[in-house]
Amino acid sequence: MTRVYKRKEKRFLRSSGFGLVEVLVGVSIISLTLIGVVFLGGSYEKLSRNARAAIRAEFLLEEGIEGLRSMRDTGWQNIAELVTDAPYAILLENGVYTATTSPQILDGAYTRALTVSPVYRDADFRIVADGGGTIDNDTKHITATISWTEAGTTTVRVLQTYLANLFE
Repeated sequence: MTRVYKRKEKRFLRSSGFGLVEVLVGVSIISLTLIGVVFLGGSYEKLSRNARAAIRAEFLLEEGIEGLRSMRDTGWQNIAELVTDAPYAILLENGVYTATTSPQILDGAYTRALTVSPVYRDADFRIVADGGGTIDNDTKHITATISWTEAGTTTVRVLQTYLANLFE
C-alpha cells in the first residue's frame, strides 16, 4: 500500500507546476481582453466626438445658407449688394438676418464664412465657368465654409448652392 501512495505523491509533485502555467495563461488572456475593451471604448469615444463635431458643423453650414435665403426672401437687393467673393457672417437680430464682414465664431469653436459670387450663363442659359458667358444678375453662387480645430487638427467643410431672385 505504501507503494501506491508514493506513486500518487510523485504524480502530484510532477503535475503541480502545470496548474501554475494554466493560471498564468488564463490571467494573460483575461488581461489582453480587458486591455482590448478599454482601447475599443477610447476609440469609440473619439469617433463619437468627431462625428458630433462634424454633424454640428453641417447644421451650421445649412443655417448659414438658410440665413442668406431668408435675406433673399425679404428683398433681392440684400443679396445683390453683397461684395463679390468677400467673406460674410450672418447675424440674427430681432428675427431678421443681416450680413456682416466681421468674423463669426460659433459655439466657441466653429468659424463660418459665406461668400457670394456671380453666375455666368451661355447663350442657352446654362451655367458656365467664370467668364464663359454673360453675368446673370438674378442668380448668385453661394459658398459656405466652416472650420474648427480639435485635438490640434483643423477640419474644413464646404457647402455650395445657388440663390435666385424668385420674387422680383
